[in-house]
Amino acid sequence: MKSPFKFLDAYTLADKLSFFGRKTEEKLLYQQLRMSSMVLLYGFSGTGKTSLVQCGLSQYYDGPDWHPFVIRKGESINESMHKALSSVLENSKTIHDLGELVYEVFITYSRPVYLIFDQFEEIFTLNTTENTTEQSDEKIVFFNSLNQLLKRNLPCKIILITREEYLGRLYEYEQYLPNLFDFKIRVEAMNAQKLRDVISGTFTHFEITTDSPGLKEQVIKNLLEGNATSQLAYLQVYLSQLWEQAYKKQYKQQEWGIIPPPVHLDRDIIDKVKDVKNVLDIYLANQEENIAGKLEIKPHEVRWILDYFVTPDGTKRPLLTSFNFENRLKDDKLFTCLKLLEDARLIRRDDKYFELAHDILATIIDNQRNAQQRLIKNLIQNISFSKSQESRLDTNMIKRYDEVKDIANFDEETALYVEKSRKVLRNRKLLIMGLQILLVLLFIGSFLLSYYAYRSKQQADEEKEKAQKALVQKDITDYEVILRRVNSILDNPDNCPDSMMVNKLFEMKRKSSSTFYKNNKLFIANVKNTIDRYQKSDCK
Repeated sequence: MKSPFKFLDAYTLADKLSFFGRKTEEKLLYQQLRMSSMVLLYGFSGTGKTSLVQCGLSQYYDGPDWHPFVIRKGESINESMHKALSSVLENSKTIHDLGELVYEVFITYSRPVYLIFDQFEEIFTLNTTENTTEQSDEKIVFFNSLNQLLKRNLPCKIILITREEYLGRLYEYEQYLPNLFDFKIRVEAMNAQKLRDVISGTFTHFEITTDSPGLKEQVIKNLLEGNATSQLAYLQVYLSQLWEQAYKKQYKQQEWGIIPPPVHLDRDIIDKVKDVKNVLDIYLANQEENIAGKLEIKPHEVRWILDYFVTPDGTKRPLLTSFNFENRLKDDKLFTCLKLLEDARLIRRDDKYFELAHDILATIIDNQRNAQQRLIKNLIQNISFSKSQESRLDTNMIKRYDEVKDIANFDEETALYVEKSRKVLRNRKLLIMGLQILLVLLFIGSFLLSYYAYRSKQQADEEKEKAQKALVQKDITDYEVILRRVNSILDNPDNCPDSMMVNKLFEMKRKSSSTFYKNNKLFIANVKNTIDRYQKSDCK
């Protein structure tokens, strides 16, 4: 089920009733084309330049008033231009001059010819040959051809539509087409008022109602905050998703016919779809997931296919329908993948080419691809340097390799080198673990030996102390015998202890200050009292 919105496609005359917000630009472009035979229309990607011409401008012309040819570069801008004009003539193979070809178209159909060169920046971004001389010659031939065409004053108008960032590269060709910049129009981003006009007109045209005016204002606020004024693709995708959510809520899976039915937006739907700035990124990721699921492949394999549609500069790259995408997918899956991408409105095709539906998709893919490519490029350089130094990759580099190996497609030699590095790291890790275990065991052994030595010393000290205490206790016992004898002698004033006893008495006094004797307070007191008695007696 698809919404009736253009999504990523440009508006055409058939969409004139639903095209809003560009009245000023439409009128200005029409007026300049009346004054000049060539107008340069430029602006940043996503401002709606193609829609302005194909839908806005076309409303000013009736069928007989113009005969428009929308031309893209293709393989050659000159060949594409001649082919487009020749396709409406029966006998044009012999006409090689652009002026003659335009004249033949005019006299055949009696309508002024309008040559509309859409996405004109492709003359710079799409180089179908590596030969820079041929590239330059193609552009010179083209601008010279336009100059000669304009000099003939035929009923022919030229519109060059290009992205603004490529405008400066056109100046070197002004020498071949002097009036290249005489009439130019810059397509600005929509302002808030124009955005309101778009929402108001769109809601009325598609019969979209809301619970209150405040909800419509919330839609506008979401769009303004999501930068939708300068990137109209966000506007289309956002409105498309709002419409689809509202449709599913009212009509379930029922398909709508020629005319889309009225839908109603409520607060829940608007709150559910509000991330405008990332709405296309989210949609792209979801579609990659859905397509991958249907094909039973990985989402990044779908991204591989999309990546081919983007140039190194981040612009769209049309691919021939016969392009094989370097056999990324088998033929049957590739065909289905491209069909599903087309159904999802991410790519479009014509008789000859596939291409992304919009420049903004190329930008999104390029932004994501650049980060990935930068990682892969740095990794390849680091691996190459390590190989040249005959060293091995570290853990972080191997981890990064594992993250991107399925995408980068490293050669067999590199894969083998990484596996050798992985093996070396694994062996080194095992060695380090073994050494760590050995160190732990040595530590435990050293600790046990130290503890054993400590306990042995402690036990020896305890035994020594115990022996010393036993000796002290024996001395005290012997000294107490002497003390009793001395005190007994001193009890009789006529008797005195002999010199041996006196010496023992003072020996006791000296020893009583040592550690082991201090704990025997009763003994020390007894010694002190006995000495005091002796010193007070007449025996001294």
